[in-house]
Amino acid sequence: MKAELSKQLQSFIDEQKANKLEFLNKGALAIALVVTDRARQMSFPLDREDFITEGGGR
Repeated sequence: MKAELSKQLQSFIDEQKANKLEFLNKGALAIALVVTDRARQMSFPLDREDFITEGGGR
């Protein structure tokens, strides 16, 4: 299973590089995971104001 996850992660990285997207660092990926987790707990439609941090960022 670990080998399959590594293969999927490498495929994701390669796709990101090919499309010149910015999901290649730990910070961006962590944010995506947190937002996804929060979205699962909310009802739709999502309101972007619900994702603003205490410091005013997103």
